[in-house]
Amino acid sequence: MARSNGLRRILRELQWAAGGPSRSDYEVYLREHQILGEDETLSDRVDLAAPVYRDWQRRPQVACIFARRIATQPSRFNVHAVVVTEDPLQEMTGAIARTADAVQVARGSREALTVLLPKLTESTALVSFCKRLGARNGDWRIEAVPNPSDRLDRVHVSLRFALQENVEAEVLGLGPFSFLPTTRRAPITALEIRTRIEGHKQRGRSQVSRSHLADIPWQGASTKSFDKAWQQSADARRAVLGGDDSAARARITFAIPRSLWDGHDK
Repeated sequence: MARSNGLRRILRELQWAAGGPSRSDYEVYLREHQILGEDETLSDRVDLAAPVYRDWQRRPQVACIFARRIATQPSRFNVHAVVVTEDPLQEMTGAIARTADAVQVARGSREALTVLLPKLTESTALVSFCKRLGARNGDWRIEAVPNPSDRLDRVHVSLRFALQENVEAEVLGLGPFSFLPTTRRAPITALEIRTRIEGHKQRGRSQVSRSHLADIPWQGASTKSFDKAWQQSADARRAVLGGDDSAARARITFAIPRSLWDGHDK
């Protein structure tokens, strides 16, 4: 615990230019503080995945008040983190299985689960990972819809996990990919998944109810304060993204360039 707190204090001093610190910013900074070796990257040090990711989550570019609160005290909100140590470029089947198993174990017992994939850094591997996870037999499904209004010509990819009949978890994705919205451009690839159904809501036109992180009970929060935090999060997201937040909404796991999505099968 002492070492963890010390690392958190060190990370807190990291400065960045704009848009939040990048994966490279963290690596350079950690080398300067002799936490990473001269030739090491965050892929080599999976033990740093959780503290680096949580540090990034606490920063203003995330915009979402709910995510920032969770990052400050994940145990208080019963949010568990699992680090997938497999390299998807070499062990895609293992990385998929580890992710799916972690979500299955957390279902119903945790409020939410953060799956960290520190070795998933290649965009082609991200495409394969999403397609294969979404096609996995059982409780997973995937939708991939080209958005003609997206100026970057991205496919909006939505992963879903069935928590029970007619209730799905919306899977929120982040990672060190330049084509992602700033609010999702984390130094570590991550999936954020609500793994309980309490508070789930009917969203949009779907007949299936959906559950996501904002449905976690916020002890002591009134409806008025919750609604205020929700609106502040939406306003901050639009401010960070320059007004267009369509690719950063909770129902979208990843927004991936169409040429990349169509050019790589699973």
